[in-house]
Amino acid sequence: MPTRSLTKTNNTLELQLDHYRCSLDDTPSNQKVFTILSRTFKDVDTGKPVFTFQEISKGVGHQDRQYSNNLYRDFQARNNDFQQYLSRKNTLKDSSFLLIESQILESPFLPLNEHYTLFTRHHPALSLSRTTFEKYVSEIESNKLLKRYQALSAERNVSIDVPAYLKDILELATVTPGKHKEIVSIFPEVEETPAVEPLDFDADRCQFKLFLAFLYACGLAQHIMALLFGVSQTTVHNSMYDVCGEGLEVGILDAITHWSGQVSFDEKWIKINGVWHFMLSAVDAVSGFPLLMGVYTSLDDMSWRVFFLKFKAIYGVPRMILSDGSVSLLAAKANVFAHVRHQLCKFHTLKNLIKKIRTHVSDSTLRRRAYRLAKHIFSNRYLSSRKFAAKTLQHIAGEKVSRYIEQRILGQWRKLTQSQTNNVAERWNRTLEKGFVVRYGIPTLQSANVLMSALWFKELLLHGRKHGEKTNSIHSMSLPKICQEKLEIGNILHFFKDNGGSCLEKLG
Repeated sequence: MPTRSLTKTNNTLELQLDHYRCSLDDTPSNQKVFTILSRTFKDVDTGKPVFTFQEISKGVGHQDRQYSNNLYRDFQARNNDFQQYLSRKNTLKDSSFLLIESQILESPFLPLNEHYTLFTRHHPALSLSRTTFEKYVSEIESNKLLKRYQALSAERNVSIDVPAYLKDILELATVTPGKHKEIVSIFPEVEETPAVEPLDFDADRCQFKLFLAFLYACGLAQHIMALLFGVSQTTVHNSMYDVCGEGLEVGILDAITHWSGQVSFDEKWIKINGVWHFMLSAVDAVSGFPLLMGVYTSLDDMSWRVFFLKFKAIYGVPRMILSDGSVSLLAAKANVFAHVRHQLCKFHTLKNLIKKIRTHVSDSTLRRRAYRLAKHIFSNRYLSSRKFAAKTLQHIAGEKVSRYIEQRILGQWRKLTQSQTNNVAERWNRTLEKGFVVRYGIPTLQSANVLMSALWFKELLLHGRKHGEKTNSIHSMSLPKICQEKLEIGNILHFFKDNGGSCLEKLG
């Protein structure tokens, strides 16, 4: 083993490895030996290790301190016995696990399929299968991943609701019992809650509360409902919050038994107590009925991945996915629904192309021709004519427009061949926007979930019954019957007297 010199630069000890790299093969085995020896160097005054794990990792070509930390912990687990440590059987896991862990922790937001591609490219000698790679990834300690997520989120100024994220993961049952125990031991607040029973739409005690939720989704204020039904506003509020919980969501999902297999995914931003949140939706691309919704604190591939996993657990794998060109959505889709056919919304792509033309084509005559060609790309009957329009526009519209067409249209041509639109998801987003915009403010996440559930229930009553079996209890609900039973003429007259003033005199 060649000698290594210790120097002091800017009051910091650094490891000099030039001689080591020149005279010693830089193999994984040598790196492990060198890592252990470097950590054993102690300061004569303090007795503390001279080199940090970060310095040692960098010295052997790794950016993450976890590489050297893991090796040293393995050495300690063998009673600091060099002979036992060096003579252990060098399995495939020994050769690859630390490399996989270091790579995952370096870029935890990268989709797993991209991680596997990078790993096989950088370490072809290991010949690791995709299944084995994913198995080793699943064995990475949860607290390491979470700390890395939090550190990167702080750097990017992104807020991640870790307990909510972990709760979603546990509910999806995508982790082994050992991993489940590990997560709960570190974050006890995310322990799984008992399974929620679906709401019985046929129960008399629920139907009036559901009717209040329906009126609330239609934009009626709580104090107006209180006057119309002769109850207090607190009663109205408590009734809606009691019924618009997880039981209603499970009941709606239980009622949906038919869907087309084609799904549009989209997001809508909302403000909760002045903080931006994001409502993700999965909408049946044929009927326009919402199949799944959820509120998340950040719009990244992690949120989309959890949402996709939920959808997959409930509905299975769709035949086709429609969406806009969201980078985080596409990254999550590549991870969860890698082999599902994907089509980009033609209107989103056309709108972005028109914006590019307006910005970069100054001549008015040329701009009008460019607009016509842009529309031909998505509206022409023949696929070859559409591609010809795209290439013609590339030729006449200048470098920046041409580059956009090359990257976002011709570069993703297979995702635009069916000339599909994501309009059904956009229409549902407009319904959500109207429901939230008429409120003076959404104070809590619970308030947002109550309103979201009420809007979803209203859509189920008006347009979604065809997605369920005729025997489902949702078909027992009759809005006219509830009105006849609960709306009394005295309450209505009292309402007009208090709110209309001379309305009754005019009617009389």
